[in-house]
Amino acid sequence: MAATLVAYSDSGSDLESDEDDLRTKKRPRVEERSTSAAWTRTFPHVDGNWPSYVSFQGTYLPAPSVRRHALSLTCSCVHISVHPTKLMRKMAEYAMHQAQARAGLTDLQLVPMESPSTENSDGNDQAKAESMFHLSLSRTFVLTRAQIDPFVAALRLALRYRKRLRVSVQGLRVLINDERTRLFATVPVVSGAADVCHVIRCVDKCLAQFHREVYYADPLPHISVGSSTCILPALTSFDQEETSSLPPPVPLDLHQVHVTIGNKHFTIPLK
Repeated sequence: MAATLVAYSDSGSDLESDEDDLRTKKRPRVEERSTSAAWTRTFPHVDGNWPSYVSFQGTYLPAPSVRRHALSLTCSCVHISVHPTKLMRKMAEYAMHQAQARAGLTDLQLVPMESPSTENSDGNDQAKAESMFHLSLSRTFVLTRAQIDPFVAALRLALRYRKRLRVSVQGLRVLINDERTRLFATVPVVSGAADVCHVIRCVDKCLAQFHREVYYADPLPHISVGSSTCILPALTSFDQEETSSLPPPVPLDLHQVHVTIGNKHFTIPLK
């Protein structure tokens, strides 16, 4: 089973400025995310095409006694709030540690997958400082400028009856992308995966309408927490292990789907 691809794009003031920037860069884009790994495009750049993807983004639920307003899931990542951040980061650290332990003497040099929040980022320094994980609902795909609004409208229509979800994530699953260029340490959805797959099928219908590649035939909903350019296929065959150090499941309430297209971000609320 391959992992979803992750698209990274420069922020900009509007589509025109981003398009002008793309025309001046004919070589593959490489973004240095750390001293040990680089991020590159997995498909060639074509003028007028916009890298796009759909995912949940959300905050983590505190314990019931201190529960605040529910978590939101969107197209880019899962949003981490102050109290629940400790729970998810503990789970992410566990997954990355277990992935490295399975690799033995091979140093995976895993790069954390947290990225800046896109939610409430209109000049709010606190929001910009917060970081995110993501639960993908699509592969990375491209749209032309003329297709952006029709695609978002079609997705809103497809999701109009979908209800908010409550899921839990726990443990480790190692996945490798289709190009076999990147390995991902992920935390799988252990409760509510079928509901996430229903949303994925809605997204697939829209992708098919626009003749884009749909998601994997047998989806494995997950949150990517670490990435490596060291490809060890044997790591993907490990079963979920019950260990004394396994943290308890992290509960998430998902009530928004977000679509990232180039430097544009669209939010689709669930009922």
